[in-house]
Amino acid sequence: MKKINKKKSMNPWEGLNKRQQLYLTAIYETDQDAERNEKAWAAIDRYSRPADEWRWLPYGYDQYGNMLPLMERISSLNLIDQGTGSTFKALESRGMISLRWEPTTLVDKIPIVRITAKGRRVVRKATGEVRPKKQPAGMLREWHWRALSMAYQAYLEKTEGLLDEWGTASYGGISWNTWLRLRGYRLNGEYIQLVKEHQNREAENWRLWYYVMRITPEGIRFYIREWNRYHELYPDVDAPAPDQEGADAIV
Repeated sequence: MKKINKKKSMNPWEGLNKRQQLYLTAIYETDQDAERNEKAWAAIDRYSRPADEWRWLPYGYDQYGNMLPLMERISSLNLIDQGTGSTFKALESRGMISLRWEPTTLVDKIPIVRITAKGRRVVRKATGEVRPKKQPAGMLREWHWRALSMAYQAYLEKTEGLLDEWGTASYGGISWNTWLRLRGYRLNGEYIQLVKEHQNREAENWRLWYYVMRITPEGIRFYIREWNRYHELYPDVDAPAPDQEGADAIV
């Protein structure tokens, strides 16, 4: 009879002691808070950092002596003591987190923690968390829809387009990365331009020429066709109702 390897068959969560479980849960919750914050900033079109930056969570104090989010969460569990470093290392050895140490202005080094994909799966399974389904391929995020709505509004108002407000291709105050997504939108396996840059050359001095961002005929048709769906999905976006007559006039 084949012996069962209990160590291999053990649930990873059950392989952690209570303290380690609480630490891992605190790290996971702080990680999820950070993710929500990043998405919130992106929704109002501020600079969105790559995950490799914001997923690393410093454990310590800020420059004003206030606890950083991860430390504050663990402190609320009354689990801050000399065993914190050992707990982090135990979680790292089990593949639940990645750990590094960095110097700060207040102390020589503090731990910087990043939960791994394995760590997130373990916590979700233990807590029974149900993850929302991923959006279908090709779906615009809220900030993309907001940008397209602004471009469509400019079209309705018959303006020259959205101006570059900060001199960094941030037309209408929207980041260039968002415009890139709309400029190279993929639909049914093909790339189409929902928006396009245009150069205004009305000034006699070419140095005064400038670019604007405009919605394309393809973008207008897309906006009108998809307005109901995105308006329901992102009701907080100020997206004007489509002008069907104007769309019919587009060649």
